[in-house]
Amino acid sequence: MADIVLVSVSFLSLGGVVYMISRKIPFLLAIPESIIDESFVTKPSKLKVFLERIRTYVLGRDYEEPILAFAEWLLRKIRIALLRFEHRSFAVLKFIQERRRHLKIPKDQRDYMESMKAEEDDIK
Repeated sequence: MADIVLVSVSFLSLGGVVYMISRKIPFLLAIPESIIDESFVTKPSKLKVFLERIRTYVLGRDYEEPILAFAEWLLRKIRIALLRFEHRSFAVLKFIQERRRHLKIPKDQRDYMESMKAEEDDIK
């Protein structure tokens, strides 16, 4: 019973929609095409707008300043990194030279100098 009611309501609704559309079709066909064309504003595609912006960017040579700014920033960072590396390598080199100088002294003299240094520290 419920199925018959649902099917009948669906067919009546569909019939009503077809009737309303069929009444409007003659009016829609009577509208001139020039009015229809004027009422719809055609926008260029997003791809076309994007490509046009790139074209004006390249032709206007607007890319030089950002590229130069990036190159300057990159070179500054590289320079700072190289200066830090140079400073650390100098510290390591200084440590190695001191260690070699320390190891060139014979062991008994080193022990003597360390004992003298310890006595100096005790006196102070």
